[in-house]
Amino acid sequence: MSDTGDFLATADQPFWRALAQGRLTMQHCTCGQWHWPAVWRCGECGRYDPAWEEIAFAGTVFSWQTSTHRFGGTEGIAVPYTSVLVEVAGTGGRRLLGLLEGGDGSDMAIGQPVTGRMEPVEVRGEMVPGIRWQVAA
Repeated sequence: MSDTGDFLATADQPFWRALAQGRLTMQHCTCGQWHWPAVWRCGECGRYDPAWEEIAFAGTVFSWQTSTHRFGGTEGIAVPYTSVLVEVAGTGGRRLLGLLEGGDGSDMAIGQPVTGRMEPVEVRGEMVPGIRWQVAA
C-alpha cells in the first residue's frame, strides 16, 4: 500500500491511515455527533476538525449483496464474494462496507452481529486497506 495514494488527500485520511495499521476509527465531535463519511466541519455544531476515535470492529448487518461476476478494478477479489454493509456499534447508526469472510452470504440476516478486521484488498492493481466482516460467534 502506498503512503502517497490519492485516497490519503481527503477528509477521511485518518480513517485510511488507522485502517492500514489494523485499527478502526471514526470521527466523533465533542457535540456528540458521529460522522461518516468524514467531514472537515461538524454539520450539527459547526466545529472544525471533529476528533477521531478508535472503535471496535463490531456491529450488525444492515444489508449485503453477493456478486458472482467481476467488476472493473476488482480483479484481486475472488468471485463469488459478498459485500456487507455493517451498522458499526456505538456510532449512532454509521455504516461501513466490507467483504464477508468465511461464507457465501447464504445464511446472512439483517441485524446479525458481525466482527471485523483489516485486510488489504487489491483494487486496480494497488493494495488498499479493506475490512473483512465475519459472523460473530
